Amino acid sequence: SLGYHLNNIIQKRTRSRTNTWIRHYRVDNLEEYESALTIKKRLYKEFDIDINDDEVVYLTILLASLVVRERDKHIHVIVATHGDMIASNMVDIAKILIAEDNISAVNMPLDIRPNQAIAQIKQTITAYSNAKGFLLLVDMGSLIQAGYLLSQECNVPVRTLDMVSTPLVIEALRRSALLDADLDDIYLSLQHFKGYGVSEHNAVVTGNKPLAVLAICSSGEGIARKLKNLLSSVLEEMNRKDIHIINLSVEEVLNTKHKITTEYQVLLSIGVINPGLDVPYISLPDFFSPKGELTFQTIIGGAFPVMVENKNPVTLTKLAEQYLQEFLTYLNPKKIVPIVMLFLQQLKEQRHFDEFGSNLLNMIVHTCVAIERSVRNETITYNKLNREAYLMSELFKIYQKANEILEDKLDVKLNDDELLFIIDMLEKE
Repeated sequence: SLGYHLNNIIQKRTRSRTNTWIRHYRVDNLEEYESALTIKKRLYKEFDIDINDDEVVYLTILLASLVVRERDKHIHVIVATHGDMIASNMVDIAKILIAEDNISAVNMPLDIRPNQAIAQIKQTITAYSNAKGFLLLVDMGSLIQAGYLLSQECNVPVRTLDMVSTPLVIEALRRSALLDADLDDIYLSLQHFKGYGVSEHNAVVTGNKPLAVLAICSSGEGIARKLKNLLSSVLEEMNRKDIHIINLSVEEVLNTKHKITTEYQVLLSIGVINPGLDVPYISLPDFFSPKGELTFQTIIGGAFPVMVENKNPVTLTKLAEQYLQEFLTYLNPKKIVPIVMLFLQQLKEQRHFDEFGSNLLNMIVHTCVAIERSVRNETITYNKLNREAYLMSELFKIYQKANEILEDKLDVKLNDDELLFIIDMLEKE
């Protein structure tokens, strides 16, 4: 959203908009405010564009949204089952699929006494005393009262669900880690969970109001229009054409909150600010990430492609395809983006990168444009001093190996200079 906004300022060279809503925010105490002032100076110096104070505040908000803050406390999930490593196996599967670790396994022998089982679970609760609550998933009714007893004894909120299964463990971890919900909300929502049905609508419908998702940006145009098109495409794939997408500026959503909630059942909002409605909110950076997509899927429901292991989110794929329509002449973004993701995925695995994070979209676009240059026989030159050292390194061989994916699937190969620029982008700290 920051890149698109700056691109609009530079390309259209329009006067800064006056945003009265932005004046409700005090940003001069944020570290990002200084960066926004630097952007203002650079825009004036390099492009002769002078932005006003409202624009500086808005840039500060966009910059702040990109910063990873200290994570909030989560609900901790405890899986307690009888039998050898049954709980551990379910927990391991959930950790792989959801990529979160606020979950523990308690494996118990079949002949364990209830008081011994409770003591074992208590050790786990004590080890994670900073959690904001515990969701206990058990296999037998004999442990159903354990939550109440542990809650009294440890003075922490504990809720218990029995008949534990692997899908229940996965969904419990997903909702506890990815949704900003209370323990009771998660507990109640999981009481009726019956597994993953592709036609299941997870959003709770009340009354006869039409369902809606809010797409919010500063002006209600630009980013919001692209977001609306993207959401329409995603909802269509989820078989949720019954959900309306409402495109709004920040000022509109703040001034018409009551009217919107009177006319629609709003399921969630996505955009540059949290409008303060009593529904989940997903920021733009979060939306284009695996976590944001899982949150969206959990709230909306429907026939959504299941994410397995480290697959890239559908929303990010579609965004990259839409963005590349403006830059690629010879290549079809829908065909090339999945192949580039395979290329990047191999590099991620070989180099043991944790995640590309918000840099993934930049990497996809850069690599696709590099392939287009190769098709057109255009060249760029990497003339840094470390060029020869890179070319002789074992690191370069890893990138050459990944390059074979592109050659095999596209019959196009990136030259050494293109690979060196990609190394610079991925290997920098």
